[in-house]
Amino acid sequence: MSLPRQLRNARAALPAGWLIVAHFYDVESGRKELHERGNSLAHQDFKIPIPRDGSLTDLLKEAQCPDRRFAAVICESSERVARRTYFGTKIEYELEQAGVALCAADEPIVTGSKAKRATPTLTRRVKQAVSEWYVLQMLELSWDGFIEHVSQGWNVGKPPYGYLAEKVPHPVPARRSEGRTKHRLVPDPPRASTVTHIFQLRGLDKLGYDAITDRLNLDLVTYPPPEPTRHNAALGRWSGSAVREILRNPKYTGYQVWNRRATKKGGRNNDPRDWVWSLRPTHEPLVTKELFDTVSMWAAAARDHAPRAEPALTRPPNAPTSCGRT
Repeated sequence: MSLPRQLRNARAALPAGWLIVAHFYDVESGRKELHERGNSLAHQDFKIPIPRDGSLTDLLKEAQCPDRRFAAVICESSERVARRTYFGTKIEYELEQAGVALCAADEPIVTGSKAKRATPTLTRRVKQAVSEWYVLQMLELSWDGFIEHVSQGWNVGKPPYGYLAEKVPHPVPARRSEGRTKHRLVPDPPRASTVTHIFQLRGLDKLGYDAITDRLNLDLVTYPPPEPTRHNAALGRWSGSAVREILRNPKYTGYQVWNRRATKKGGRNNDPRDWVWSLRPTHEPLVTKELFDTVSMWAAAARDHAPRAEPALTRPPNAPTSCGRT
């Protein structure tokens, strides 16, 4: 719904005789680095009733061509170009250097070569700064909201193996009247006892991931294997990676923990120092904090002493390099 609205407002702001000849858009975050813009294919997941001639990257490339199809670019507002002031002004500068004006539907469109630009430029910069501040403020408030959410013991995301999500009526009356709920973790037998057994095999018997996996696969009834979100990806047995993920999850200590993974960066693991813990236990633990810390310490020591592969050379070390344009 946003893109058709933006197009409608842009068309309504066009000076007489102007015509839109191409559409460049993406469905992605405007806070991305410029070299990362335009790589998303998210627009294919929507039925957007607007023809697409390319991404922002394609727009900048065509702007450099002498036979480009356009003399100016219009957007609904300047912050739609980028959510960071630096990138927004960089894009505007690159277009201007190519002789292409960047116009916005909510700003006066200055077409004369001798028209005064000081006040319109100031207005645009103030709007861009306010937009960047607003996004940062919302991110900070959202972060604080998640911290409070975790502190109160509510679970974020899919319950880890060994727990079920117990639905609790939403504490806010307005949300509760809409049928909204929040979730607390409760043990899921026999999976809960399986988690405890895995930590004992690792922390007390000092078995490795593969050895633990072999033990569990001997009795899949007593130790039911995890079920992934996508059922077609289920192995029907335990794997070393599944055991490792359980041993890494601090929620089994009874504390709520958030920010273990950076969802915006490919799901990589964050440094444990950046994890957000509840101040006190919020659900029934499946393992003691001391045993979890022992297992985590062994895992960290193993990573520190793991052999590291040397990067392969793509050319002889003393070979001359050259650069050029094709």
